[in-house]
Amino acid sequence: MNKLEYWTLVMLNSAGNRQLREIQIAKTFFVDTLADLISIDEVSDTFIQKRLLELTQNNSSQQSLLAQRCLLCFISWQVEKVCLSLEQQFGNFHGFTHRDLLPYVLDDDGGLQASTTYQW
Repeated sequence: MNKLEYWTLVMLNSAGNRQLREIQIAKTFFVDTLADLISIDEVSDTFIQKRLLELTQNNSSQQSLLAQRCLLCFISWQVEKVCLSLEQQFGNFHGFTHRDLLPYVLDDDGGLQASTTYQW
């Protein structure tokens, strides 16, 4: 398991190119909060995600935001993988690449502020 996915955000730079952004505060939070899991390589992502989700619901505002950030970093990796898969399955026939899809789904800037609205 690649735990760096929980504190490294896949995002697009201003030129539309893929960029990885390590979010140090999320890394510190992950390492400090889930220290008992870090040395266990067999721990599933599902277990870690359940633990982070619990932290988003049951703790202080800052801890909740950091747990959310860790989950959002992980999701950004999954979104990229799905876009690559869609390109492989349908891109040639429909004339698109994963780079055409990414601006629609990788719009997170890595900030820690709470969002109260979803923008369409």
